[in-house]
Amino acid sequence: MLVDKFFDNTFNLDSEKQKIINYIKMKKEQSSSEAVFYDKYFEIQNCIGEQFKINTLKNKVWNESDISNLKPKVILVDSKEQLDDWRYLIRFTSSFKNVSNPGRNMKFLVIDETTDKYLGALTVTSDFGDLGARDRYIGWTRDNRFKNKKLNNVACAQAIIPIQPLGYNFLGGKLMALMITSDVIRKSWEDKYGDILVGMSTTSLYGTCSQYNNMPTFKKRGKTTGKIPLKLPKEMIRVWEEYFGEKRKVRSNLDIRVFKECELKLKDYQSDKKRGVYFCPFYENTNDFLQNNIEKSSLKLRQDFVNYNNLISEWWKPKAEKRFNKLKSDNKVISELHFWDKLFGLTYEQAKEKYLGEVGR
Repeated sequence: MLVDKFFDNTFNLDSEKQKIINYIKMKKEQSSSEAVFYDKYFEIQNCIGEQFKINTLKNKVWNESDISNLKPKVILVDSKEQLDDWRYLIRFTSSFKNVSNPGRNMKFLVIDETTDKYLGALTVTSDFGDLGARDRYIGWTRDNRFKNKKLNNVACAQAIIPIQPLGYNFLGGKLMALMITSDVIRKSWEDKYGDILVGMSTTSLYGTCSQYNNMPTFKKRGKTTGKIPLKLPKEMIRVWEEYFGEKRKVRSNLDIRVFKECELKLKDYQSDKKRGVYFCPFYENTNDFLQNNIEKSSLKLRQDFVNYNNLISEWWKPKAEKRFNKLKSDNKVISELHFWDKLFGLTYEQAKEKYLGEVGR
């Protein structure tokens, strides 16, 4: 079903209600991977005409078959050129649609110091106010999070994006998951916001298995309930803004108001797709600090983060080389860059048939 069917500039209440109902029904019937691909497809269609910028970026991306001299480095995005590159990398290499979370937000690029080429893109944001599996692992209360403001001492790894085929050939997703816990990230957070960063959460792209499994940093703490309200596309909500005389804002309940107008119950518009929940404590006593039992001065950095470069050289590189050699022996090494501009000019059904299998690759 094409999204175009749902978007129309003329407003008829009964017709618009039915569009909402049809859209929610479609989204709930999609598999986890198709739900991700569907959103990505229509995000990309809004970027037709930007091929020159994409091609320019491709020349800045690492695509080698040898990682022996690879030297990953995290850099804070602090220039217009870097911001543009970050945006295009996130949009055209990630399977997940790029969304802006409310609250704190920091953007980073990962480069290879040897070649000065991009390896990936990262986003660190404010963490979830409530996340059951994380909260049970930490053992903190809502008062700890909000009254004691300990929520400011954790962050969400919102985007952990390796360039492809680095991700596929060399376990690049695991490399990026290491880089997002680096001292550069932690120092940048404290420098900008004045709060020491003691831990980081993230969730799997879809399902409860992900690139974070068996990591020395992120550990699975459980899974989400899957009871998050579905979000309506901005193109669909626009006519309802005019109908209600209310603009859709960050943290707005306008979507919920639309659902109620359509006589939908909460269970009707909740996603039932569960995700794995992962949390990485940076300190041996992170949980004690977040429970407000100790002061900052008592924190003890985990040994993994004292000798951080060892995680790359002794943990990731051997696994990445083993992965590449196995792919090579099976004749499965991928040499071409993966960018979603390949979706230009295709109908949704054509794109789905050809590229759905590449979601999360």
